[in-house]
Amino acid sequence: MFARYGNGDIAAARYDHGDGMAGLVGPHPEADQTWLDKAGIADPDGDDWNYAVPFVAALLD
Repeated sequence: MFARYGNGDIAAARYDHGDGMAGLVGPHPEADQTWLDKAGIADPDGDDWNYAVPFVAALLD
């Protein structure tokens, strides 16, 4: 597992699949404030690229 929600559910994970691998992610770390505004979600932290970039790097590793 790469990340978990506060309740322990998997938020992001990397899995081996055949000769390759797959990455699954629940949240959208690339979402900017406009996504949150349209969904009616308040998020004081804004963008979370600091989580997205290490996840992608782990997939490419």
